[in-house]
Amino acid sequence: MNSEFWVNVRIIRLFISVPCIFFGCWIILANLVIFINNIIPGRKWSSAVPFFGGIFLALGILLIPFSLTIKYFWWVAFLLDYTLPMFVYFLFFTKEGREIWKSEKK
Repeated sequence: MNSEFWVNVRIIRLFISVPCIFFGCWIILANLVIFINNIIPGRKWSSAVPFFGGIFLALGILLIPFSLTIKYFWWVAFLLDYTLPMFVYFLFFTKEGREIWKSEKK
């Protein structure tokens, strides 16, 4: 294939990756606001889109058309989105999570 084709593929990947990165960061920031608001006693909010911030950010990082070393750290996007660590905490360290594990073993 000619080089013009690959230039077009890089442009398409760039136009997909940049919005994914911005949208993922926006969702992660919204989830962070929810997390901070839940620290305030008497307020309980929940995320309407858990994991989506990490998914979009990881997808955007993987689709970056340049050979950057950041591509090897796509998995950090899931750690930045607080919903995955909180989900793991819920499953393993809360009473409700332990009850879920007990009901799955039956």
